[in-house]
Amino acid sequence: MRAAGHVRSGDATEGVRHANAVYEAQPHERRTVMVTSLARQVADAVPAARPADPLVVGYRELVASGSAHRMST
Repeated sequence: MRAAGHVRSGDATEGVRHANAVYEAQPHERRTVMVTSLARQVADAVPAARPADPLVVGYRELVASGSAHRMST
């Protein structure tokens, strides 16, 4: 949520850095559908003018490769 707030307030670099650090630190089994959905919201909030930014590209690749898992109940 904090990362999305940074991006939406105009600080896409800090938002993506924070989101990347948090998502990357999660083991694959904790990258649930909800966690991955929140990660995608940060990526989707990045302004269209920055699609080639290496930080954004790397984050999007991380999220895409992060295979979300459903939690068993």
